[in-house]
Amino acid sequence: MIDIHTHILPMVDDGASSFDEALDMAVMAAECGVQALVATPHSNHDVGFVNFESEHLRARFEKLCALVQEQKIPLQLFRGMELWASTDITEKLAYGKLLTLNNTKYTLVEFPFDEEPWWIEAILKEMLCGGYLPIIAHPERYHCVQEEPNYLYEWRKLGAFAQMNKESILGRTGGRIAETADLLVKHNLINCIASDAHHAYARTTDMTALNRYMERNFSAGYRDLLLMGNPLAILQGKPLKMAGKFRRIG
Repeated sequence: MIDIHTHILPMVDDGASSFDEALDMAVMAAECGVQALVATPHSNHDVGFVNFESEHLRARFEKLCALVQEQKIPLQLFRGMELWASTDITEKLAYGKLLTLNNTKYTLVEFPFDEEPWWIEAILKEMLCGGYLPIIAHPERYHCVQEEPNYLYEWRKLGAFAQMNKESILGRTGGRIAETADLLVKHNLINCIASDAHHAYARTTDMTALNRYMERNFSAGYRDLLLMGNPLAILQGKPLKMAGKFRRIG
């Protein structure tokens, strides 16, 4: 498995609080079969975690990689960010203030949960016009998608992609989110599932339950596509595949 959304980089946001916790998260990921993960600290928040690209962030990532190697943890780490949507996000990407996923055109972008769908669409269009490939982080958590899941269908038609959280599909963040997640996966509207891990004790990097859930409820090919095939393509900057045509709901 490959996990494209984690807050494993320590002491930069609300994720890992220390290098020791980050190493615990790395061990947990490796033990459940995750071969690679992307460190995606929260970035571009006007109030909160700004985290623009800097020598500080690079050095922290390199130290974590060195510790993982020193501890002989069989896990590859890659750089990225979970970008907070803004009207100047494309400009900040172009100037190198914000990171894409592993220096590809794929960008992990998060919107406020109560954001209006027209504004989300406007930002996605701007990013696409700028040559970037936005991956919408956990759309199942957005209120407008819960009320009308076909908003995601329309954003996918534009050329955007979607990453679901494991906690959502497993029903750990509420029934409404779980119901929305189930609908989106069954209609091929999700391109990959990631942990969105924050800690070693809660919202972890352990993907065991997710892997078993996908085995029980979907084909092996679909599971592999969402947990390995498409995440690998994202890291390599290659086109993503679909198990079938994504469909309008209802």
